[in-house]
Amino acid sequence: IGVIGAALAIVIAIAASPLLPIGLGRDAEPHPGVSIDGAALALGAAATIVVVMLLAAWPAVRAARRAAKAPAEAGRDRTSVVSLILAALGGSPALTTGSRMALDSGRGPSAVPVRTTIAVAAVALAAMSGAVVFTGSLDQLLTNPADFGVRSDANVVSIGTSTDGIGGGRDSALADPDVDAVNEGYAGTPIDINGIRVDGLAVDALRGPSMIGSVLEGRLPTGPGEIELGTDTMLALRAHVGDTVPIVVAGTAADRQFTIVGRAVFPSMSDRLGLGNGAGFTFTGLQGALPAQFAPPADTVLVRFRRGIDHAAAFDRLAQAVESACTCELRHPDKPVDLVNFGRVEQLPLILGGIVGAMGALTLIHLLVSATRRRRRDLALLQVLGFVPGQIRRAVAWQATTVVLAATVVGLPAGVVAGRYLWTRFAEQLGVVTAPSVPLLLTLLAIPAGALLIANLVALLPARRAVSSWPARALRDQ
Repeated sequence: IGVIGAALAIVIAIAASPLLPIGLGRDAEPHPGVSIDGAALALGAAATIVVVMLLAAWPAVRAARRAAKAPAEAGRDRTSVVSLILAALGGSPALTTGSRMALDSGRGPSAVPVRTTIAVAAVALAAMSGAVVFTGSLDQLLTNPADFGVRSDANVVSIGTSTDGIGGGRDSALADPDVDAVNEGYAGTPIDINGIRVDGLAVDALRGPSMIGSVLEGRLPTGPGEIELGTDTMLALRAHVGDTVPIVVAGTAADRQFTIVGRAVFPSMSDRLGLGNGAGFTFTGLQGALPAQFAPPADTVLVRFRRGIDHAAAFDRLAQAVESACTCELRHPDKPVDLVNFGRVEQLPLILGGIVGAMGALTLIHLLVSATRRRRRDLALLQVLGFVPGQIRRAVAWQATTVVLAATVVGLPAGVVAGRYLWTRFAEQLGVVTAPSVPLLLTLLAIPAGALLIANLVALLPARRAVSSWPARALRDQ
């Protein structure tokens, strides 16, 4: 099995190589098309064979022990508690028979891998639900700029080497009735913190709330001597909220002591100001901590429009006012390059989850085919006792349904928990807001409903074979 599986895997990998990579990697691939990596294929084939042999160890031991037992003991059968409860509650013969076929592995020639199938189906459902949670969380991040530090709808920035400032742009924003919040300050202040070089965002709120990034821990700086840092910056400094760090602004000699009041994610406004990196101050606090000759002039105005208005029309109108008032322009905030790249492979987790789901479906097919073949004597006895073809079909359908329901009870919550955990760790590494999203409609309804539909479709062929077989022939062969 391992050798044949490894050979098929090599063929599939080579055949699928023109489809990969996806997203940004596909644009950067210098040699698209069929690719054969001998070392990777050999390693994968060897690993497949070894894993299959290891998986076979425990069943081999069990088989050897069972063979050593007395024939009567080895052939003893057990009935699942679920089947007994369904029978006691007056469940139909097809229901109780199907549930027993799904949950009782059987003994001897009629034994089927029930537990393995349920485990694989649970893993498949967990992979699919976890992929949905992870992808939903990524989609929420991509569509919610505040989660990656962008709290403004537009930014007024100076053009070229203009020295006339952005006062006209600031006044235009303050005079616009559709503007809800205005912050003025400096973006990209080069600073040194204990040898760590980062850029700072220093703004004061002229109207509305402060937009110095999105707070992940602690609070925003509100006065002199207070600072917030990005996640990676704090890790590099081995600092925590409440610590005091020396800040040296480029071009100055003396340092100033600032207290870390928060951990935040900042908008991407320079190479060292964005996801995970950067520092945030109040503009007044930064200027007050520096000699007058070193205090940077304001070069950025952050603007946020009122909710419920046409943002595109408001942006165009304000852009015209800004351009006529100063040598500056109104720009949309930049989306971080890392997020753009992640967005281009957003469907990859769903693709991987779908592959695992397909493996679960194949395992279920194997169980149903094996069960109807190995238990044809039991099915023949049922037909002799009065089961009509419709009851046989329903029994096989209930077998498939029971397997999926048992797998759902374990796999669905496990997948949601795993998806939330993986997204939280991923978001923490990016330095963005860790807010996992659980699409309840997909994870709690669509995935189980789809799994039940596929299971019952898969059960059609084994049920048809079971109905078409002659009871007399099956009993004679046994």
